[in-house]
Amino acid sequence: METSVPSQTDGQVADVSLRLAPAAERQYRSASAVNIQKQIRALFRVRPAARARASSWDRMADVLDWQAFGFPGVFSTTLFLSIQGHRRWLEQGTLPFPNECCRCGRPAAALLDFRPFLEVPLVRFQSRRVHLRGIPHCLEHSGSQPLAFASVTEQPGRYAYAQVVAMHRPFLEQCLIQNRRDGDPPAPWVAFPRSLPFGGFNQGTNEYWMGHSWLPFWSNLSPEARQRYLVANRAPAEWRQWDEVITKQRGHEIG
Repeated sequence: METSVPSQTDGQVADVSLRLAPAAERQYRSASAVNIQKQIRALFRVRPAARARASSWDRMADVLDWQAFGFPGVFSTTLFLSIQGHRRWLEQGTLPFPNECCRCGRPAAALLDFRPFLEVPLVRFQSRRVHLRGIPHCLEHSGSQPLAFASVTEQPGRYAYAQVVAMHRPFLEQCLIQNRRDGDPPAPWVAFPRSLPFGGFNQGTNEYWMGHSWLPFWSNLSPEARQRYLVANRAPAEWRQWDEVITKQRGHEIG
């Protein structure tokens, strides 16, 4: 466990802070996700700078530039895990990473684990729990701490997504490619059962999932493969109708 060293005058406060550490650990474990900005400061040692204009933050982009939040040189991407990827996460605690260093892109030679940093007043410490395993690094960049991390959020039985953060944008682009090759995503009527196909995916997480996970997958299936998927996954009638509309639209575009 790593802690900061307070001054003697702060001794009593520090003692109280350390007693609060187990509660902070329990809170993190119950929440599952991690505070991304805290991890950027602790792992990357990047101090917040002047923020870019809000208009530079495109929340629908494949790779996001954190300069909009005052962290130049830091990027992130969101991976909606496939059914297979979600199972791997539950069983192994890892993600579909490319076999290249997360900091420079050279061939990976070491795999590092990520344990998030937690904070209570005056004290920062590292969780004893590994949040993510197997982050690829080359020999030069394989130190005691990883140079990439992820915050994974789950909706049990429905979907899971990982916000991967790194300082090497091409690594994140390769993560996206690997993730899209990692198998079928969950069906939308399973992932978002309350969202209707016509107009129900127009805000928040479900909109991003539809544009970055489901539609790229669905558009690459043949009509025969789509029908097999709908039958195998017991698609509701409204989703069968949605597929008919999409198929007709594609036919007009091709024609």
